[in-house]
Amino acid sequence: MSDNLSRSVKALDWLCIGVSQPAEQGEALPAKFIVMDDDRDAIHALAAQLFAEGRQVCDLAFGDEPVKLSPRERDCLHWAAMGRATKEIANTLSLSDNTVNEYFASAQRKLKASNRVQAVMRAYMIDLISARYTPNIQGFP
Repeated sequence: MSDNLSRSVKALDWLCIGVSQPAEQGEALPAKFIVMDDDRDAIHALAAQLFAEGRQVCDLAFGDEPVKLSPRERDCLHWAAMGRATKEIANTLSLSDNTVNEYFASAQRKLKASNRVQAVMRAYMIDLISARYTPNIQGFP
């Protein structure tokens, strides 16, 4: 692992641990976290990337033409979010693997995502899929 990547992962782990520790009831969260000098660059790079991703997601959700996914694209993204592989999704939806991959490719284009994981996260962030989303199949949990 490169030194920069290692530092970024370390900074992200540190940041997540610091932010995710629950406060006692009635206790305020700290106003700031102490950042060590060797973590500063990695945290700045991470913050810049998160900001850029946030702007992209806002544009998708509130831009001139908000993203609209077909029901099957949403189904495929939902099952991917649930950890299903392409083959499992194809079997669940009674489709071929190639058809499922085409739905993913189409959703990725619409969401301007570079990969399936990013497409799933963007769809989730702009409420195109959710934990309460019910896929279009009958008799399947």
